[in-house]
Amino acid sequence: MTGEPDPHTGREAAIDESGVDRPGVEDPPWTRDAVAVITHEILGWLRALVAFTRAPRRFVADWADGRTRPLNPLAFALNGLTIAGPVTALIVHMVALPDDQLPFWVQVIKPLVPWAYNILWLVPVHLGLRLMGGRRRLRTTIGASFYAGGPMHIMRLFILPIQLIQMQRPTDIRWSLISGVAALVQMTLLCIYLTAALGGAHKLRPWRAALVILVLFVASLVSWGYFGIKMGKSGMRIVRLFIT
Repeated sequence: MTGEPDPHTGREAAIDESGVDRPGVEDPPWTRDAVAVITHEILGWLRALVAFTRAPRRFVADWADGRTRPLNPLAFALNGLTIAGPVTALIVHMVALPDDQLPFWVQVIKPLVPWAYNILWLVPVHLGLRLMGGRRRLRTTIGASFYAGGPMHIMRLFILPIQLIQMQRPTDIRWSLISGVAALVQMTLLCIYLTAALGGAHKLRPWRAALVILVLFVASLVSWGYFGIKMGKSGMRIVRLFIT
């Protein structure tokens, strides 16, 4: 049996034996659409990641000026976390660091902690860039930093096992040295990418952006070092909160 024609498709709705209309269209291909959307997001993230890694200053400058439209900075950061998050959890599981060091409620909120801290840290960075001649708004500074974090998500996956093993063997000098060198390399690359990204966004000379970032980065390290000395073992829980 058939019913009245559908005003949008022109097809007649079928009526089953119970008298209920069945639209004369196929089931929605939501699985195909989902795969297409996910593929589009991953490819967009990979394209932005490669482009930024190859030329960070030019990439962010073109984005800030509107000459290019790469993947949105927030979407870029979230995609990076989506990819790195499960791998991070697997690494923590393989290293077998006891999970009972952190309460359950901390386990729930810990993915938000580095984000919150980084955004707070970017406020004085932004003010410093403005004093150096930058004219961009805070949202542009934050967006540029999201792009700068892209390569670091990948590098962090290689450094995390070393950090976790060193936390298990705090008296082992060899692992302490290896962890220290790895952390130094990570911090150096982070400063380089942040300098290029923020300098490009604000159209500042590299040395001006580097000066702001290095001064506030050193201030942050000194603060965390003092905090770690004062807190002892409790401080290590906070450190783990940020690296896992």
